[in-house]
Amino acid sequence: MTDTTAAPAHNADTDDHALDFLARLGALPAVAFHADTVAAVVRDILAEIGIGWRADSFGNLIARIPGVSANADSVPIIVF
Repeated sequence: MTDTTAAPAHNADTDDHALDFLARLGALPAVAFHADTVAAVVRDILAEIGIGWRADSFGNLIARIPGVSANADSVPIIVF
Protein backbone atom coordinates (compact mmCIF):
# COMPACT_ATOMS: atom_id res chain seq x y z
CA MET A 1 0.00 0.00 0.00
CA THR A 2 1.34 3.44 -0.92
CA ASP A 3 1.01 6.44 1.38
CA THR A 4 -0.57 9.27 -0.59
CA THR A 5 -0.46 11.79 2.23
CA ALA A 6 1.14 14.96 0.94
CA ALA A 7 4.02 16.34 2.96
CA PRO A 8 3.53 19.90 4.21
CA ALA A 9 5.21 22.59 2.14
CA HIS A 10 8.65 23.54 3.41
CA ASN A 11 8.75 26.99 4.96
CA ALA A 12 12.19 28.30 5.92
CA ASP A 13 10.67 31.12 7.99
CA THR A 14 8.73 28.62 10.10
CA ASP A 15 11.86 26.50 10.46
CA ASP A 16 13.81 29.53 11.69
CA HIS A 17 11.12 30.33 14.28
CA ALA A 18 11.03 26.72 15.46
CA LEU A 19 14.81 26.64 15.83
CA ASP A 20 14.71 29.94 17.72
CA PHE A 21 12.09 28.56 20.12
CA LEU A 22 14.15 25.40 20.67
CA ALA A 23 17.32 27.44 21.26
CA ARG A 24 15.53 29.61 23.81
CA LEU A 25 14.22 26.58 25.66
CA GLY A 26 17.52 24.68 25.42
CA ALA A 27 19.42 27.58 26.97
CA LEU A 28 17.41 27.35 30.19
CA PRO A 29 18.31 25.22 33.19
CA ALA A 30 15.61 22.66 33.86
CA VAL A 31 15.46 21.14 37.30
CA ALA A 32 12.69 18.79 38.35
CA PHE A 33 9.98 20.57 40.34
CA HIS A 34 11.55 23.98 39.55
CA ALA A 35 10.39 24.57 35.99
CA ASP A 36 8.89 28.04 36.52
CA THR A 37 11.45 29.72 34.23
CA VAL A 38 10.88 27.19 31.46
CA ALA A 39 7.10 27.54 31.83
CA ALA A 40 7.40 31.33 31.59
CA VAL A 41 9.34 31.05 28.32
CA VAL A 42 6.81 28.57 26.92
CA ARG A 43 3.99 30.99 27.85
CA ASP A 44 5.88 33.80 26.08
CA ILE A 45 6.41 31.67 22.96
CA LEU A 46 2.75 30.66 22.86
CA ALA A 47 1.72 34.31 23.21
CA GLU A 48 4.13 35.33 20.41
CA ILE A 49 2.55 32.86 17.99
CA GLY A 50 -1.01 33.60 19.11
CA ILE A 51 -1.84 30.32 20.82
CA GLY A 52 -3.95 30.46 23.96
CA TRP A 53 -3.10 28.31 26.95
CA ARG A 54 -4.23 27.49 30.44
CA ALA A 55 -2.53 26.00 33.47
CA ASP A 56 -3.97 23.09 35.43
CA SER A 57 -3.85 22.78 39.22
CA PHE A 58 -0.36 21.26 38.99
CA GLY A 59 1.05 24.10 36.88
CA ASN A 60 1.11 22.15 33.60
CA LEU A 61 0.50 24.37 30.59
CA ILE A 62 -2.20 23.18 28.20
CA ALA A 63 -2.42 24.70 24.73
CA ARG A 64 -4.94 23.90 22.01
CA ILE A 65 -3.49 24.08 18.54
CA PRO A 66 -6.01 23.90 15.70
CA GLY A 67 -5.25 21.41 12.97
CA VAL A 68 -6.69 18.96 10.53
CA SER A 69 -7.61 15.54 11.78
CA ALA A 70 -9.01 12.43 10.17
CA ASN A 71 -11.40 12.35 13.13
CA ALA A 72 -13.43 15.58 13.07
CA ASP A 73 -14.39 15.08 16.73
CA SER A 74 -10.81 15.05 18.00
CA VAL A 75 -9.12 18.15 19.39
CA PRO A 76 -5.32 18.22 19.36
CA ILE A 77 -3.90 19.08 22.78
CA ILE A 78 -0.28 19.72 23.69
CA VAL A 79 0.80 19.74 27.34
CA PHE A 80 4.02 21.40 28.52
